Amino acid sequence: MNNKLLIVETTINDPVIAEEIAEKLLKIKLVACVQISSTIKSFYVWDSKACVEKELRIACKTTVDLKDELEEKLKQIHPYEVAEIIYSEKECSSDYFKWVKSSCKK
Repeated sequence: MNNKLLIVETTINDPVIAEEIAEKLLKIKLVACVQISSTIKSFYVWDSKACVEKELRIACKTTVDLKDELEEKLKQIHPYEVAEIIYSEKECSSDYFKWVKSSCKK
């Protein structure tokens, strides 16, 4: 059996918005679990300017089948002009995979 789940990561600079994103995604069953990390420091270039920002990393666990729908929803609800949306497929235990699959919409 293929026990691959999809982890979708994004970042945000506001802990309240991070929790709102988590709650919205859980409510519409696009994800089974959302983890919000402690503060990280991001260094990047935006509009030709070097930037440094404190952000939170958000990791969403879902099924591979929901990738496109989750990306579209993140783009709608994320306040950044260009949201970081990074995917990685991960093998997991069959019990955990069954839980993720049963927690997400069909």
